Amino acid sequence: MNARKLRGFSILAKGDLPEAIDKEHFLVPSQSGQGKYTVEHAESWACSCPDFQKNKAPCKHIYAAKFFLKMRHKTELENFDIAEELNPKRFECPSCYSDVIVKWGQRQTAAGAKQIWKCNACGKKFTLNPIKRVKANAKIITLAMDLYFKGLSLRDISDTIY
Repeated sequence: MNARKLRGFSILAKGDLPEAIDKEHFLVPSQSGQGKYTVEHAESWACSCPDFQKNKAPCKHIYAAKFFLKMRHKTELENFDIAEELNPKRFECPSCYSDVIVKWGQRQTAAGAKQIWKCNACGKKFTLNPIKRVKANAKIITLAMDLYFKGLSLRDISDTIY
């Protein structure tokens, strides 16, 4: 699961909805609540945030706008399949964002075996970690973030997880 996708969901989950300026432009609130960024969808997606300007990769604001459009175009919310959006079988290369990747063995870590993937487009090898440089269980971290954005206090989150 892409960390930017998760952050895009969290923008919508806390109730901050993008504003449609016109058919191709949106004002997406910052995740911190400090301003808004302009997201454009003409031939391709573009955003005015520093992350997109630096990496030229889809940022959390672009994902929030995409999810917003999907939810807006669906007549009923149950047709919006969140599990399909966060499907772990849909991967992309973190370097070139190609979806043409194959399994390339495993490596052993203290936390257990990690699957190694290879991109057939650029040739890079990588592991799919939703949160980089963190050795803890990513599912627990995701659950804690979800509970935090739903308004639980840190003490309530600690009681829920442990």
